Amino acid sequence: MKTRVKAESTNNIYYKLNQLKELTGLSPRMLQYRMSNVKKKYSGRTELLYWEGKGWQIHYSLINEFMPVNKLKSNPISHDNWKCFATWNPHNNYEVEYHYQLIKEIKEQLPEHKIKYAIELDNRGNNHTHFIIDASTSKTKKTVESVINKYFSWYEIIYQVTDINNKFSSMRYIDKAPIKSGIL
Repeated sequence: MKTRVKAESTNNIYYKLNQLKELTGLSPRMLQYRMSNVKKKYSGRTELLYWEGKGWQIHYSLINEFMPVNKLKSNPISHDNWKCFATWNPHNNYEVEYHYQLIKEIKEQLPEHKIKYAIELDNRGNNHTHFIIDASTSKTKKTVESVINKYFSWYEIIYQVTDINNKFSSMRYIDKAPIKSGIL
């Protein structure tokens, strides 16, 4: 039998069926119905779907199989089309409100896009920021650079803007330990 990466690993490659309720917004009954179809479709593909203990382990690439076909009345944040992940960490410590002001300035330059942000403490005890946005990476990078360069020299801050490869892991990462978080 092959060795598999467990759902508790740092990459969160696999999800359990009961974890998909929060991600998809579907009822447990609807998830069970979808699971029966997924089991048939992916039978024999143990790298994507396998039984362990008392439940199924579902690879993150199969989550789209469980997404609602029709738009739900309640709109969970997981249904947003997050495209880009950005983060910055200044070398010196700045107040939470200062980081929030930078996020607001980015939002002002991209008013038609949605931002989910989190301001956290790093291991030095300094505040830093992560956010996901539904704008393209090139557009976001240009905006982040213009805001960051207005207040910091190149050697005073580290920042990164990248594409999102795994939307659900990115959303989970944003929610891991925020001091302040929200959606703009």
